[in-house]
Amino acid sequence: MKLAAGFRESKIILAANELNLFTALSEKQLLPSEAAEKVQVDARALAIIMDALTAMGFLIKENDLYRNTEAAEKFLVKGKPGYNG
Repeated sequence: MKLAAGFRESKIILAANELNLFTALSEKQLLPSEAAEKVQVDARALAIIMDALTAMGFLIKENDLYRNTEAAEKFLVKGKPGYNG
């Protein structure tokens, strides 16, 4: 089960990275609908991914607005010195 869970988590992170979600959230806190517009995907599907990333510790959700955690901001935002995406 741990192997399957690890695979799912890695796919969620990779999908978010391919969509440039972390970079989009670097600019400001966003609602899922706003983030979906920026990365050009379905808002409901992106909300599910964003909730998963929150549970995994990559995003912070406050009053329906999402933002990157410090680690996500440092390592998963394109153009940042520590970018490892």
